[in-house]
Amino acid sequence: MIKTFVVDVDGTLTDGMCCVNEKGVISKSFFTRDFVGLRILHERKVKVVIMTSSEDDVIYKKCKESIHFATVFSGCVSKLDKFIVEFDEASLEETAFMSDDIFDLDFLKRVGIAGCPLDAHDDVIEYLKNKEDGFFSDFCGGHGAVRQFAEHVCSINNSNILRTIL
Repeated sequence: MIKTFVVDVDGTLTDGMCCVNEKGVISKSFFTRDFVGLRILHERKVKVVIMTSSEDDVIYKKCKESIHFATVFSGCVSKLDKFIVEFDEASLEETAFMSDDIFDLDFLKRVGIAGCPLDAHDDVIEYLKNKEDGFFSDFCGGHGAVRQFAEHVCSINNSNILRTIL
């Protein structure tokens, strides 16, 4: 049973692109269906955690607007270390984590269910290919990968997604 769902931001919850205008204002692209997937998890009593190594206001503003129920950690040099400090090591087995890059391989290797977007780094894909329950999305980061993984976790937890929506 998965009790906590953790997702990386850049390249997973977003497409990894970062636009900066002439005034230095940063913008990122999010896919609303991914946020619906996170809401479905929340309604199914799965704790939603957003973790990112970046420290920008875009993430906080979007999360406050769309997923106010999520716990957000930014500036995480090691997401695994931050998770263990904030929660505990024993809860890793009941955690699902989705990320796209090599900096998160240590975390992906320790969770109950690990997933990645279609366009993840080759080393992440290679690791998950050899993991019995590794999850590969049919979608790229920022284009529905998180929603698909959220639905996968609901199916593992035997949660009826339609019951949540209807």
